[in-house]
Amino acid sequence: MPSRDLMDTEDSRKGASRAAPADRLYLLLLLGNTSTLVPLPREGAVVIGRAAESDLLVEDASVSRQHARVGVAEGEAFIADLGSHNGVRVNGERVQGSRPLDGGDVVTLGNVTLVFHRGERPLPERRALEAEGLRARLSEELDRVRGSGLAVSVLALEVESARVPPLELV
Repeated sequence: MPSRDLMDTEDSRKGASRAAPADRLYLLLLLGNTSTLVPLPREGAVVIGRAAESDLLVEDASVSRQHARVGVAEGEAFIADLGSHNGVRVNGERVQGSRPLDGGDVVTLGNVTLVFHRGERPLPERRALEAEGLRARLSEELDRVRGSGLAVSVLALEVESARVPPLELV
């Protein structure tokens, strides 16, 4: 599981639009029962490995300290094996040197799977709930949390609806 927060991109800090740009490149990291979205830079490289100085830190014994590099140049992505013990495979084929990546390519590093994506990644549409719907949803969530033994906090804000139209709150 990656221990660095690579999810905080410049787009998310600026309040990105509902759909990602068509040229957005990212990896979906699948490790055990977890998945993590890893945005790739428009230009540059991401080193993947177990070493603390890796750009994408993957804590799995089957991954070498510096296992692979995913680079982006002129809008094209490629992957290179950095001399890893278990090698790098793309769609089941072992990578020798470096290899270009196409949207949907499945990359395997030991027990770790990455899926390369190119293009739009629409964000889910989220609508504000009316008071009754919000109370029902909150009740469901509190029941779920009570059964799990986890702690929960609830923050309630009252917005003056006379000043702000509901559609602007979405």
